[in-house]
Formats: sequence, C-alpha cells, structure tokens
Amino acid sequence: MKPPLWTSLALVVGLLLVVAGPLTVWLFLPAQAVWTNADAEKLSQAGANLHAAIHASLPHKHAAGAAGTPDGHDQPTAELAAARAEYDRQQARLTGSLARRDWLSYGSTILGALLASAGIAGYFLARRS
Repeated sequence: MKPPLWTSLALVVGLLLVVAGPLTVWLFLPAQAVWTNADAEKLSQAGANLHAAIHASLPHKHAAGAAGTPDGHDQPTAELAAARAEYDRQQARLTGSLARRDWLSYGSTILGALLASAGIAGYFLARRS
C-alpha cells in the first residue's frame, strides 16, 4: 500500500523545523529583540539604587549595640527592601529574556523531531499493511 501524504509532509516539515528552526530563532530574533538598551538601563539603575541603599543602611562607626541590634547593625530599611525587590525583578526579567530565545530554539527542534518521527513511523506502518 502506498503511504499516505501526511507521512511525507510530516517528515519534510519535521526536518525543516529541526534544521531551520534554531537558525531562524538566532537570525531573526536577535538578543536586542528580547532585551533592549532601555531594559539594560533599568537593570543598571536598579543595581545602583541597591548599592546606594546597602551603603545607606550600614552603621557609621556606631558603638556595638548602639544601632538597634546587639552587633550594632541597623535593621534593613524599607528603602533597602524596595531596592532589593526592584533589582531582583529586573534580574529575573533578564534571565527570562535570555531563556526565551533558547526555549524557542529547543522547542522548534523537539517539535521537528517529533513530526519527523511520526512521519517515519506512519510511512513504515502504511507499508506494512
């Protein structure tokens, strides 16, 4: 029996996805598309604000125990907590942006391999019957 048309289509589309999928992601989705200069500036500013908040919360030649805790260190202020939260949020956006390109590439490769496998399996099953 002649194999159905879907087996050939699945094989061709699957192989195209395996080969061209990652290339397309890397060629047409540059890093600047997912992480812009404005995003980099926000991360840089959040880092600078966190640095400033950390230094502002450090004790300034306090005697031991004079700043509210037994070792002389001030408790974290609301400004420090807000700066840390903003920095963590911007850092998570960077990590997510970098991972998005990788997962698009991996996803197209996996989908292509599954389609090609289905096409090959369908071809051999159709020939057997």
